[in-house]
Amino acid sequence: MEKFIVACATDEGRRLINRHFGDAGRYDLYELTKNSAKFIRSIENSVPEEKGHADPEKAQNVGGLLKPEGVHVLVSGQFGPNLKRVKRKFVPVILRFFEIEEALKLLEEHFDEIATQHERGEEKNHIVIRKEQEVSE
Repeated sequence: MEKFIVACATDEGRRLINRHFGDAGRYDLYELTKNSAKFIRSIENSVPEEKGHADPEKAQNVGGLLKPEGVHVLVSGQFGPNLKRVKRKFVPVILRFFEIEEALKLLEEHFDEIATQHERGEEKNHIVIRKEQEVSE
């Protein structure tokens, strides 16, 4: 694919949340290519709270909210036990760096890895991206 629609889990639009993807206040959607990330719009997370830990209905509801928007990739600081369910339809990306602007640059750098997982269909794996630590002397 030449582009993906990415849903970033956030509460305020500047930082990714550092909790389960489904617990975000909203999802900011971006069109991602190898060279750019363009903001599309925000979607409020209107999915009801889960009835119990790892509620499969919550995963289904989050998917039902994002799939009609053409989303391919889910990005958050964490995913919960529903990760095994959502990776059937989306490429989950766990980013260990929370500023969205920087996170989008890291996604561009890992575009080919995202594409590879996307092509695996329901057998895809999640991706963990850590920002390289600068060595100070």
